[in-house]
Amino acid sequence: MNILALEPYYGGSHKQFLDALAGHSRHDWSLTTLPAYKWKWRMRHSALTLAEETNSINSIGEKIDLIFCSDMLNLAEYKGLLSPELFDIPTVLYFHENQLTYPMRYEKERDLYFGMVNYISALAADTVMFNSHFHMTSFYEALQEFLKKMPDYQDLEKVETAKDKSAVFYPGIENEALQAKERNKIPTILWSARWEHDKNPEMFFEMLYQLQNDGIEFKLNIIGQSFENSPTVFAEAKEKLSDRINRYGFLQNKDDYLHSLRESDILISTANHEFYGISILEAVKEGVCPLLPNRLSYPELFDYAANRDNYFYENSPDSLLAATKRLLEKYNDTSKWNKTISNLKSVSEQFLWKNLIDQYDASFEQTASKKFVKNL
Repeated sequence: MNILALEPYYGGSHKQFLDALAGHSRHDWSLTTLPAYKWKWRMRHSALTLAEETNSINSIGEKIDLIFCSDMLNLAEYKGLLSPELFDIPTVLYFHENQLTYPMRYEKERDLYFGMVNYISALAADTVMFNSHFHMTSFYEALQEFLKKMPDYQDLEKVETAKDKSAVFYPGIENEALQAKERNKIPTILWSARWEHDKNPEMFFEMLYQLQNDGIEFKLNIIGQSFENSPTVFAEAKEKLSDRINRYGFLQNKDDYLHSLRESDILISTANHEFYGISILEAVKEGVCPLLPNRLSYPELFDYAANRDNYFYENSPDSLLAATKRLLEKYNDTSKWNKTISNLKSVSEQFLWKNLIDQYDASFEQTASKKFVKNL
């Protein structure tokens, strides 16, 4: 089957996901992409730009059995701009994020036009994929509340139309096994999230300051992408925790990134927002033990009911501090720690691309035949 992939924002996690999906799939893929630049402009113009490119592909006789796109594309506008003979090609829409529940530092800054683009695109697609149950549920709940505020023509039943063709397809991770790593004499705590307010770095560093005040030994790897307006707490922490920091700053090179994961022992998330959590799973695959808040996508990814006492804390600074201390104590017991890391292997293995790709390919085939299957 020939799949045409459209990505208006081909960079970062969008690029990583699409390259891996196309590379692992048994189908033949062609990628038509635009650089990851000015996301609002991409959402406004990409339908026209990518429709023109699709029409050009069609004009030279290349066969297209299925169109796959991300949430950055206004799919309804795109389909309306295609040549008539392309109207009936089935489409799959993949939600990495959405613009109704994506966090804004100030809610008044949210442009609801882009949330409507997401909604109408979902209605226009034949199959809608989300990267987690948390994401899918929160989007449709927010959509219902958003539409109820409209003065008329709310058409709430159309939300059910979109939901009925929606399903969860987790992004995969690479590599097939945990790689050997040397045990650190002093446990190393990892931060690998974006340096932004929605990741709640203030809570993370306040906990570290308390550990330091309590005389507890630890080292730090503070990595992740930073921005011009990144929270000042990172610069402050660099000074206050300077003697404990091994790595600090964004790592452009993939090998350096993986090496920093293997140097780490405990990854702590304080995120207030996360649609999926690929960096958490990448760290777990490299033998890093996660400590996660009981919210967002984490409970579904790490089975909260079974692992409440292993990988979770209960969403408060006191709970985070206590849970971190418990993990640091466990690290000092080699047998207990080795058992903890061994248990994580089965968690990471279920998210390997080799174990997920057949579900994707089967869904693509079902969509191409216009027979959507909600639960594969």
